[in-house]
Formats: sequence, C-alpha cells, structure tokens
Amino acid sequence: MKKVALFALVCCTALFAQETSSAETSAAKITTAGTVTETTAVVPSTETVAENQVRLDEQAKSPTESAATDVADSATSKNSEVAAVAVSNPSASSQEVAAVAVPESKPALVRRSELKGSAIGTSDETRDETRNKSGESCILCGEVQNALGDSLAKKWSHFIGAAVTVPITQYKINHQKIDLIDYGINISYMVASRWGFSTRLSVSVGGSATDNIRFDDSDDWQIGTYGAVELGAGMSFVNNSFFTFALFAMAGIEYVMFETEENAYSHKELGSVDRSFNETLAALTLGGDILMRIAITERVGLFASVGGRWVASTASETTVKYRQGDYTRTESVIDDGCGNFSIVPTLGIMWRF
Repeated sequence: MKKVALFALVCCTALFAQETSSAETSAAKITTAGTVTETTAVVPSTETVAENQVRLDEQAKSPTESAATDVADSATSKNSEVAAVAVSNPSASSQEVAAVAVPESKPALVRRSELKGSAIGTSDETRDETRNKSGESCILCGEVQNALGDSLAKKWSHFIGAAVTVPITQYKINHQKIDLIDYGINISYMVASRWGFSTRLSVSVGGSATDNIRFDDSDDWQIGTYGAVELGAGMSFVNNSFFTFALFAMAGIEYVMFETEENAYSHKELGSVDRSFNETLAALTLGGDILMRIAITERVGLFASVGGRWVASTASETTVKYRQGDYTRTESVIDDGCGNFSIVPTLGIMWRF
C-alpha cells in the first residue's frame, strides 16, 4: 500500500513540473516576440538605408559636409549593432536595445581648411572677381577726381597772381578834389577753402599822375610814385581747376608821392638857395572786389578783378625844402579830409597750386 501511494505522489509531481515548464516556455515566447517587435521597430528598412546611402554619397562630394557624413555613417553602424544584438540575444530587454541604439554624442570637429573654400562662402574665383571690381572702382574714382580737379581732395587751394592794375582815384583834401591816375604792377596771394571761405592779400607798386597839384604855379602834370597794400576776406562761389568766381570785402592803405627837382631860388632871408617841393597823399580805403579766373592749363590761368573803394580818410603833407650848402630848411603843411572814391581794375596771370 505504501508503494502505491509513493508511486502516485511521484506521478503527480512529474505532471505538475511539466505544466510549470510549459507555462514558462509560453511566457518566454511572448517576451521574445515583444522584444523582437521592439527591435524591429528600431532597425531601419532596406529602402531607408539605400536612400541614406545615396544622400551620403552626394554629401561626400563637398568637403564642408564631411562632418555630417561621419555622423550618418556612425548612425548606420549603430543600427547594424542594434540588429546584431536583437538577433544574437533574443532575450535582451528593450532597455538594453535602446542603450545600444543611442549613439554617444561627441562634438564634430571641422577643420578650418575645409571651411576656407565653402563654409565662408567665397572661393578663389569670387575673391579675384571682388578684387577686380574694387580695382575698377578705384580707377573710376581716380578718373572722376581728375575730371573735377584735385581741389576736391584738398582742404585749401592756393593762388598767386601777377597783374597790371590801373586804379582811378579821387581824394578830397581840405575841401579840394585831387584826381589821380595810378598805374603799376599788382602781386596777389589768394587762399580758397573747399567750403568756399577765401582770403586775399594784394600789393601794388607803380606810378601816379595828376594835374590838380601845382608847384611854383606850373601847369604841368605831376608824375610821382604809387603804392597800396590791401587785405580781404570773402567767398569763392565757384572754385575748381577750370574756373574760379569769388567776392571779397577789402580794406587797405594807399599812398602817392610827388616830388620836384631842385631849382635855383632867391630867398628873402637865406639868399640864393636850391628849392624843391614834395607832396605826399595817403588814404584809408574800404570796399570790395569781384574776381574771376579761367584756366589755360592745369596750373596757369588768366584772371581779372574789379574793385570799388570808398576813401574813408585822407591826409596830405606839403613840404618845401631850401638848401644852401650843408644847410637845409624844411617848411611843411599838413591837411586832412574824407572822400571820395577809388576804382581798381586788375588783369593778369594766376598760378594755382
């Protein structure tokens, strides 16, 4: 009886173990199927791999996309590793497969030599074309500057003039009018800024003639010397290498001097002496000038100016000298006055530098 009971217990145990093994086998199959399903979802299809390969081949032609090609190759190798893990180890969990599928992120290094031609966006041909355009622009700027004159590049233009001047003046001294015709050489220096402001210095020397001064009751014209210094400031409305037009406000001092030769004279006190006369006139003038210059060459041109003056103040000194041997007696009379006018035309050559 004991043997029968022991045999029955062994049989029951064997049947229970067989059912447990069957259940575990079914569970393992279900788990493997799920894992394979997840792995299949990670592994790319054959068409996707082919498209990626074609795109990678096209990108490999450009040196600037070498870094992207390396990343794509790394991704492909990772997918291959995922597939290998899924096939070789069906019992692997989804976490293990995901750990293999995620690549290790490393910064991609691109050499500057690869970026030199394309990443910056300029090639050798583009740089050469840019240089050529810059050279053409510089040449064009030079031509424009030559056409307009180098005065555009200078802050100041300098002019020196040499001319003939013939001022016509009328003084009023001690309520008497004295007409003078002066003539001489004029030297002027003018500076004109690029913004139009200009200054002018003028010096004139020469002779003067008048018939309003009488010495010893003679009716002859008196010939003397003339000199003037004037300074002005104004605006150059046009000033280039071809033409200049300017207006100036002028102020100056001028003088004329007449002197006679010594003649024998019988003086009441001194007796027989040599007598001579001297007349000196001076004036302060205020007015303006109009000046125009026309170029003949790049540096030389003709200029003309016309000035009008008001004689603000006049003075005169009349002197009589008596000379006897080493003895000289001088008698002088000084008068002053105001007025009247002076007209100053000038024509000559002007150098520009």
